[in-house]
Amino acid sequence: MVDFVLSHPEYKYPETEPDKVSYFCDQLKVANSFLPAKIYYSQKTSQPTVRYFVDRFPMFPDSVTSSVLSVVTFTYLQGPEAGLVLGVYR
Repeated sequence: MVDFVLSHPEYKYPETEPDKVSYFCDQLKVANSFLPAKIYYSQKTSQPTVRYFVDRFPMFPDSVTSSVLSVVTFTYLQGPEAGLVLGVYR
């Protein structure tokens, strides 16, 4: 992941969970129920904890597109046979 980010310093990466949630929910108006999430249960409390973007892969909004159409690039790790590849989901 670090190699990818260092190879592409021109992008602005939301780094923390709150940054990513804020970007999608506040700026793009996406309901948090559509965000990638994982629920954690504790033995000490009956209240579960919901965490978003737990994989921590780098993602970045495309700063070239218009404000009408927002494109976010999600990165992922592939096996050792592949190089640095962008995975784009629209």
